Amino acid sequence: MTLLKLQYLLAIVAVLSALGLAHPVAAANWGNCSVESSTTTIIYTATTQIVPTTVTDITQAFVIASATGDVDVRQTKDHLMTAELLGTGNVEFTRGGNVGELQIAYSIVYCPGGDKLTVQRGDISLAAGVASGTAVLTAVDTSYSLVTVTVSSDETTTTDSSSLVTAALQDASTVVVQRAAASTSNITAHYQIIEFPGSAGVSVQTSETTLSPYSASTDVTLTTAVATD
Repeated sequence: MTLLKLQYLLAIVAVLSALGLAHPVAAANWGNCSVESSTTTIIYTATTQIVPTTVTDITQAFVIASATGDVDVRQTKDHLMTAELLGTGNVEFTRGGNVGELQIAYSIVYCPGGDKLTVQRGDISLAAGVASGTAVLTAVDTSYSLVTVTVSSDETTTTDSSSLVTAALQDASTVVVQRAAASTSNITAHYQIIEFPGSAGVSVQTSETTLSPYSASTDVTLTTAVATD
């Protein structure tokens, strides 16, 4: 029996405003935000794929990505990947293996102007036998910040439970990633710390919850109720 820990987050105004679905916030010009969505593939025998984007300042942009594979993508190292916005404005997807084709869907949220969000990013490597690791940040306001993470692994089995991680702010200047067990695999966790200025009108709630053995879902009560319209 295993427990599944989930790190969840809500950025109530920021994401919806970027998509044009929320009420405008006078303090920030959300109208110049853009969302760039597409798909790409890491081909058989390749470990990376680099895609050009329209982003010119990666400190004001972040990427969200998911992946799946063809019938040959069985091992964890072949179907887990990191997604990273590079200083050139390109987005790079990297996996630990090179067997099968890995299909990737991604969205890049870009909010230039300096009044809506700032992003810090980096990598934390966990060697075999290590369960958690940290990185030092330029201090953020934890009340208005959230963390996203993607992972690549060298795990050669089909079990990815010890390659997946949670990521959270340990304090204002430290991000921590943690996996369920200190396994025999080496992993790289790429994190993005997205901070919204208090004047932007954004509400952020983050916490951790657990799926008990044999449970397919769980409900979480938010600290502060949110509008769903």
